[in-house]
Amino acid sequence: MVLALDHQYCDHQTPYHFSRRELLPFSHKQLWLIESGIVRSLTWDLDGRVFVLGLWGNGDVVGQTLSGSEHYQLECLSPVTARQLPISYYCQRNELLSYLKRTEKFLIISQMRSVSDRLVHFLEYFAYQFGTATGNSFLLNIYLTHQDIADTINSSRVTVTRLMGKLHRKGYVRWHRDKRKRFLVIQNSITQAFTHGQRLNVHPRTD
Repeated sequence: MVLALDHQYCDHQTPYHFSRRELLPFSHKQLWLIESGIVRSLTWDLDGRVFVLGLWGNGDVVGQTLSGSEHYQLECLSPVTARQLPISYYCQRNELLSYLKRTEKFLIISQMRSVSDRLVHFLEYFAYQFGTATGNSFLLNIYLTHQDIADTINSSRVTVTRLMGKLHRKGYVRWHRDKRKRFLVIQNSITQAFTHGQRLNVHPRTD
C-alpha cells in the first residue's frame, strides 16, 4: 500500500523493533506503519482455528481498526521495524481503498478450491509484493516455513512440502545462496505449474 504520509511526522515517532514470531502490541487508538519486514494479520474462530487475513510489508499501515474481526493479531514473520500512528492521522480515502483491494486479492486466493492453485497464486502474490524482480523471476530474502505457507492457504504442512517439491523439480522455485544469505527464487510463470484455474491479475507494488 503506498501511503501519502507526512514523513516529517513519521520521523518523529519512535521506531520499534520486533523479532520473528513476536506480536505487535494492540491498541484501539493506534495503528502500525511497517517500515521493514513482513507482518501477517490473523484471526480465529470459536474452535480456535486460525485464519490469515493478509501479509503486510514496507509502507503498509495495519491495525484492528482497519479490520472487522473481533479477534485480531499481528505476527511478525521476519524481523520488523514499525512506528505507531494515531488513528486520527490515517483517514485518507485512497489508502483505505488500497488496503481493501489487497485484502480482496488475498481473499480470492484463499477461496480457490484446489490447494495447488492456492499455493502457486499465493507464491505469485508473495513474489510480486515482497520480492525483487530479476529477469524472469523474483528473488525473496524473507524466509517462510512450509507451516507458514500452509497456515496462509488453509492447507497442511505435509501437502505444502509435497507441492513445493514438485515446483522445485519443475524449476518454478529454487533456493539461491549468496555468501551467508539464502534466497527463494520464484519464476514469473509459476501459475502455469499446474493446470487448474486462471492466472490471478496481481501487479507489483510501487512504493
